[in-house]
Amino acid sequence: MEIIKTIRLLLILITLIITFANCKRNIAPSCIITEPADSTAVKQGTNLLIKANAIDKNENLYEVAFYVNDSLIETLISSPFLCNWNTNEAVLGYHTINVIATDDEGEQDNDEVVVAVTNANPPIANFSASDSSIFVGSNVSFTDLSSNFPTNWLWNFGDGSPTSTLQNPIHTYTIKGVYTVSLSASNNNGSDTITKTEYITVSTLSNPCPGTPTVTDEDGIKYNTVLIGNQCWMAENLATGTMLNSVSGGSIQSDNGIIEKYCYNNNENNCIKYGGLYEWEEVVQYDNSFDGYDDSIGSNQGICPIGWHVPTRIEWEVLVDYLGGPDIAGGVLKETGFTNWLQPNTGATNLSGFTALPGGYKSSIGGLFEDKSYSSCFWTAARCSFNRKKGVQLYNNYSIADIFIVNSQPFGFSVRCVKD
Repeated sequence: MEIIKTIRLLLILITLIITFANCKRNIAPSCIITEPADSTAVKQGTNLLIKANAIDKNENLYEVAFYVNDSLIETLISSPFLCNWNTNEAVLGYHTINVIATDDEGEQDNDEVVVAVTNANPPIANFSASDSSIFVGSNVSFTDLSSNFPTNWLWNFGDGSPTSTLQNPIHTYTIKGVYTVSLSASNNNGSDTITKTEYITVSTLSNPCPGTPTVTDEDGIKYNTVLIGNQCWMAENLATGTMLNSVSGGSIQSDNGIIEKYCYNNNENNCIKYGGLYEWEEVVQYDNSFDGYDDSIGSNQGICPIGWHVPTRIEWEVLVDYLGGPDIAGGVLKETGFTNWLQPNTGATNLSGFTALPGGYKSSIGGLFEDKSYSSCFWTAARCSFNRKKGVQLYNNYSIADIFIVNSQPFGFSVRCVKD
């Protein structure tokens, strides 16, 4: 009995093996349009030969269907797969040819090309741009407006960058200047070129304030200015005042009628390069009326030159929003490269011309200095309560501009003044 059972199992196993051996996995057919090539131009009224190469490895190809703009024009069931499309009634313009190969199990493959039905004339080149006056680093979208249905395009953006053969390219201008743009458009009937002279103007955000390219403080120190949006800012950190050595914690600067500053690591050369570091009370010159969220424009000259003032929280927010918002504005404000900023100096472009340097700050603990090369810290004129002020910080490893609350009074931060 055991032998009989074993023989039966072997017969069942052999039957299963033979059955699976005879089963073949269906493979979808392949379909490639060999004629015409993509972007071919054909004159209206002529016959266009459409040729496809359709293969089914399982040898069960059912049909090959030819479509123009989703309209079926012919179905073939055997090779050669050739179809003539008469363009006599085709409208001038671009048409999509689609060939679909189907096997007897419904599996499909297809290929598409786009052809242009034209008159007998070459193109007349023309184009437009999304914007002709931009800032460095901005994109311009160019749109082909050529008539008579070109099939090939060659763009020259005028800035020495590689040309483009796209119909509607997007180009980034990275250098300040005025650029001439040309487009050559062609089809089987000829070509035409249009050149627009001094068409794209690329500017930096970094322009001195009109009529006020510099400002001088009471110590005779001269500062460059920069116009950002409608605000006129100092393009350098304030450096006015008499240096005090920071040797202990707590507040050292005092209400004595003398503007006092710290220099990073008690080295006056750092004040020359990075500007002074000031406690908030010194910055607003001990004006105790400037409490709460008092963000009125120009309400506190503080230690700034005459005609200038300590920027309010709102003025900083206006600047940050103009430069793209807090997530990216830090990069737009920071000096580029690694001469002063520690790597990676994330997002730094200095497109604003603000040229923020990583001057660090004086800590409220032990008179220590911290974070030079890592961060910039600036005071606003906003005080939320007796011991809480508003500051702005930029970082070497982030592109953000962080407006934050400072909880301890004796910190020493940098100052940028803004024009009244």
